[in-house]
Amino acid sequence: MDTGLYKTKGVMMRKLVVSLCILSIFVSAVVLVGCGSGDKSSQTPEQVAKAFFEAYENLNADTMWDMMSANTQKTTGGKATLEEDLKESSGQMEFTVGEVTVNGSRATAELTVTASGEKITATVPLEKENGVWKVDSASMSDSTTQ
Repeated sequence: MDTGLYKTKGVMMRKLVVSLCILSIFVSAVVLVGCGSGDKSSQTPEQVAKAFFEAYENLNADTMWDMMSANTQKTTGGKATLEEDLKESSGQMEFTVGEVTVNGSRATAELTVTASGEKITATVPLEKENGVWKVDSASMSDSTTQ
């Protein structure tokens, strides 16, 4: 067996998980920024998810951080760690947000990440905190597929 292939897939999965965390933050940030001075509680989970991953693609850690749930912020190792992770994976991934399902104050967004020509799908959880949708990647399970 070629162990190099397994190492490559392991690196891809780590980058995917980091990207999903970043994506979660990004969506929240975009929602917050997209609302401007308006009512942030009017943004949909889909808008938040898209904004979060756009912030990821633009390497905007501040926006991503603001879009992360409090639980996710606690588990990321801090904003500085987020910034480092963004620098490591910059320009290497493309995100597509698919179907979003809302169930009360929780939601999930289907995400497709394309990196090095491979596509990986995952479900990104969101939660409503203080009336605002946030990416909650801390509660994400290992349900990624290729």
